[in-house]
Amino acid sequence: MDNDKEMDLLLGKILAAQNQPLTPPTTKPSSPASVERGPVTVEGIAEDAFNGAVVVDDDDWPHYVVGLEEWHPDYLGKRVTVTGTSGRSELAPDPDSRPDGAIGHGSKGSSSVIFNATWKSVE
Repeated sequence: MDNDKEMDLLLGKILAAQNQPLTPPTTKPSSPASVERGPVTVEGIAEDAFNGAVVVDDDDWPHYVVGLEEWHPDYLGKRVTVTGTSGRSELAPDPDSRPDGAIGHGSKGSSSVIFNATWKSVE
């Protein structure tokens, strides 16, 4: 499994289990750290993660929905189709090493994102 994919999914599940408050993505679509690729439609389960709303596809890959902090209860935990522009974005700074050896919060690398997204429930 891809390291970025594992980290995105693990971080989302850990933070969701801890019932942490959600924060919007720290990187805007116009940021140089963001790369848009092309049109995409992703079907999967709507979940909330630390950096915002995600749709987790059938391969357990989380795709962040840029600009959506959390799913409305009508969608959360349900199967949805999300359409927009695929891309990669650095949603948080890289983890930092502290003088005492502790590792600071962050997310190494970039995450799969969907810009300009629209969504609907899958019946």
